[in-house]
Amino acid sequence: MNWSYILRHRYFIVIFAACILLGATSALAMKSANTYTDATWKKIIHDDAALEALATKEESIFRESLAEMPPDAGRQFTRDRQYWLNYIERKCGPVARIMHDNEPYTADGMASCLRLEYQNMIDSPQPFIRECDGHRYYTITRQDIRPDRDFIATPQEERSVLASEPDSYTVSLPQLVVTSAQDSRTNAHIRDYAQLGAIEARIAMVNTQENDPYASTDYSSNTDLVVYTDSLLVLDTATFEHGHGAGVAGTGNTSHFYLVKEGRELTAGRVFQSRSQWRTFLSRRAYADLKADGLVSTPPMFDTITSAKQLEKIVAKPRNWRFDIRGLTLLFNYDDLEPGYDKLTTVTIPWNDLRPYLVKDTPILELAQVPVRNPP
Repeated sequence: MNWSYILRHRYFIVIFAACILLGATSALAMKSANTYTDATWKKIIHDDAALEALATKEESIFRESLAEMPPDAGRQFTRDRQYWLNYIERKCGPVARIMHDNEPYTADGMASCLRLEYQNMIDSPQPFIRECDGHRYYTITRQDIRPDRDFIATPQEERSVLASEPDSYTVSLPQLVVTSAQDSRTNAHIRDYAQLGAIEARIAMVNTQENDPYASTDYSSNTDLVVYTDSLLVLDTATFEHGHGAGVAGTGNTSHFYLVKEGRELTAGRVFQSRSQWRTFLSRRAYADLKADGLVSTPPMFDTITSAKQLEKIVAKPRNWRFDIRGLTLLFNYDDLEPGYDKLTTVTIPWNDLRPYLVKDTPILELAQVPVRNPP
């Protein structure tokens, strides 16, 4: 079985048999007015022996891998591939030609782009089906690329080099191999949490909308499965945003806790005793550690946080918590400590120090044996 291909296809999915599948992808994502014709695609692949060989190899690996997958995973894998075919079409064809209008984008340039994407995908082995707490799961991805809105709106003679970067948008999220009704409900919740429906609708739009928050921005969001038991689901999400030409960048790491049987998100009231002054404890502990590291109350760079009280709103949100064998790690993201401070900062509080504040039967105790892991 050739698992070596699959997961990495999220980043380097390539076009095989484009003349057959190109029409199918148009129903899933936008089409550009500059899209190459089917005949052009056929000719580009057929006329380049190296590209044709790579396309043939990719198709063989795809079909072999698909045959080994459970039905629900296979359907998502195929759907992923259709989105990526559209992405590669735009990256190596219409979008590239628009963004490089001073250098006409030729069939040779397109073939060269495709060869690189094929080779990167084939050379990047990772498994598609993985395991978490005895459950099998896989990752699905949606990606979009289009000309930068500001670039299109700017007269050609005034366009800058920075503005000629295309906008990219990538979102990935886990899905369980379904073995029960609970798995199906959990998958639906993950898709809702990741806003998959809105993402697919955005990709389906032909043009960038004026109010699109991701116009003129590279955006990626990777959600990973950390824990899945009969009672608790834990997700880690890492995000990245980069505004073209404006020097704007932002990263974030957040957690998501979902009570599977109850069908609702975990609240702070299910973790900490309401009268235990836990917010004060967490904020003071975090402030002391951050101050010792020179990250607060240290003018002129980190001078926006000058008291533990200012941290209470951050430390009180479950999205800023990560539990593992060490205890509770508090996450401080972009802008939390100082405007423009683009670095994840953490403070870890051991379980023994937390226990006096915890609800006796809190579900979070299940996480006391979770290994330490790096953010996704």
